[in-house]
Amino acid sequence: MKKKLVSVVIPVFNQADFAVETVESVVGQTYGNVQIIVVDDGSTDDGAARIRDAFGSDVELISQPNGGPSAGINTGLRAAKGEFIALLGGDDVAMPDRIASQTEILSETSHDIIFSRPHLINSFGDPLPDEDFPIFFDPGLTGRSIFQRLLLQGNFLCASSTMMSAAAAQKIGFFHPGLIQLQDYDYWLRACALGCSLAVFEQRVVKYRRHFSNLSSSARDFAMLVELPLVIRRSLDDACPAVLRKEFPEIFRPQVNPNAPISAFEKSGLLLSHPREEVRALGLSMAIQLFDDQAFMAEAGERGLNLFRMLYNAGENKQNL
Repeated sequence: MKKKLVSVVIPVFNQADFAVETVESVVGQTYGNVQIIVVDDGSTDDGAARIRDAFGSDVELISQPNGGPSAGINTGLRAAKGEFIALLGGDDVAMPDRIASQTEILSETSHDIIFSRPHLINSFGDPLPDEDFPIFFDPGLTGRSIFQRLLLQGNFLCASSTMMSAAAAQKIGFFHPGLIQLQDYDYWLRACALGCSLAVFEQRVVKYRRHFSNLSSSARDFAMLVELPLVIRRSLDDACPAVLRKEFPEIFRPQVNPNAPISAFEKSGLLLSHPREEVRALGLSMAIQLFDDQAFMAEAGERGLNLFRMLYNAGENKQNL
């Protein structure tokens, strides 16, 4: 029986020193039916030429003007023909059995998207200890679902280890082109909010390279500060109401019809319960705006809530969920 086609999307931007090794790690997979899509997103180095010279027709090489972190992935998703789609960073490395092991997991489980914890390496390919980048290895929020952990803790999923079904990718859509730092986080949150099943497996199938990025530290911090509330608000606005009610029953009241729309009051309540100050600030802003909404005030009265006290305490709020 013919193996299922797996499309591997590799976005590349000024990563000539690593890209050939990255692509070679996919060409050398033990799995035999792979579509390799390399998208050069407006690089100013000779990475695309090196890849073309090294691999020729074994790789689908697409060049485009620079469009930011999401642009290369989105172009690759449009070109993908496989039943499964894997992502790999332009400077990371796939272990030889990555595609085979992940394809088996997706084929034999009901998961829509799977990840692994990575091996960490430096610019020279030398191994680094897990403690150098603990976000991938800190279990945090024990007992919580992946959706709950993502929303409350932030992103702990390694994008370069992603494999998903093409059906899931079509359901979720494309990566947000306007995000600089949190495009992966946004995608995983949206996937969870739409009811997709995400899982992390312990077998390490990629080497994740840690080195200085092109974006300055101050630019990264500012982008994350701006993007985090936007990403969380967007995931709530686009979410399936039944999923939110199941995941956060302490915030969203049960309904006869679980897919009845989530009220703005309920959304502000979740935001106000978030551990991050910038997210609580968004919830506070939403709640203040709703004071002029009679339906909002009626719902608050039904719950016996002291709105003034709730808003007054929001600035000092700790994690309530």
